[in-house]
Amino acid sequence: MNESEIVIVDVLPELLGTYGDYGNIIVLAKRIELSDVKVRIVHATQSVGIPENGDIYVLGGGEDNPQAEAARILSGSKSLNAAHDKGAIIFGVCAGYQLLGNSFVAEGNTVEGLGIVDIHSLRGRQRSVGELVVESKLIGSKYLLSGFENHGGVTILGENVKPLGKAVIGSGNGAIAPDKNDSFKRSRSVLKRQVNKFIKYLDGSRKVEIDSNFQDGIIADNVICTYMHGPVLARNYKLADYLISKIDSSILLSEPLAELNLISEKLRLERLEKIIGNK
Repeated sequence: MNESEIVIVDVLPELLGTYGDYGNIIVLAKRIELSDVKVRIVHATQSVGIPENGDIYVLGGGEDNPQAEAARILSGSKSLNAAHDKGAIIFGVCAGYQLLGNSFVAEGNTVEGLGIVDIHSLRGRQRSVGELVVESKLIGSKYLLSGFENHGGVTILGENVKPLGKAVIGSGNGAIAPDKNDSFKRSRSVLKRQVNKFIKYLDGSRKVEIDSNFQDGIIADNVICTYMHGPVLARNYKLADYLISKIDSSILLSEPLAELNLISEKLRLERLEKIIGNK
């Protein structure tokens, strides 16, 4: 952590700011400010450049051509790689997630990524659009994250890269198998069984293991990524707090933050219940 303030870096917002993911930065900054800790947001555009001394770097979603351009700029500067080597936290969503890996596909062409994490992203047979619910153990116990996915990619994880969690509803990282296991072609009966288990899990009447081969996102060292928009940190305050705790866990002990958590948890559960009602 910087000595007097926490620095949040908004990475290339002119290219990776298509889907409202700047809201993730707003949530992080506000939760830090409520703890009386100084925070500074750096809008790291191409003209400004990418600083290497940030505490957390946030990358949002973007369309194919801007994503490829962002990868070209970041590969040329090496600043994000250098920040990662220094221990900075990186949070990537969708296109920002893919370009952190070894390669991804844009406009039908394979593009070299930053190689910060060992993943490859391919093109799926059809676009995945809709609510995405992920069961994650990242925060110490099973926790349900929700967001909205809108991507045509399929992301393959390397041997030492762990997923953020199971995709209970939605495709997440997707699948490339040509048979019934293809996440883009799950039957309605399979989805119905998942939702029924999800309802029982949510109301606390039963603790069940959700049978899912579908995953979302990654956890690798100080890199956390997901396909969830939303913005995801506005929907899931505990994920925001996990990122903050990687910088300084004492930030999360403030009384104003505890009061806000009650409201945030109520809204989180309301959103999850809304998703179930639409299935």
